[in-house]
Amino acid sequence: MNKITSYLKETRIEIKKVAWPDWGYVRNATVIIIVVSLLIGFFVMFLDLIFARAIMALNSIDLVF
Repeated sequence: MNKITSYLKETRIEIKKVAWPDWGYVRNATVIIIVVSLLIGFFVMFLDLIFARAIMALNSIDLVF
């Protein structure tokens, strides 16, 4: 039990040393992450649409050998 108590005390001391970001930084980082995620999602959706149409076009071609 003494080890657990010691561990918890040391953990509390270390957490107080952490430099936590302020609210403005967290808000800005969150907005950037959401915007970049949406942009990447739309980009992947656009590529998927292009490749799907290309594959459908290739499937409609009759190849004669």
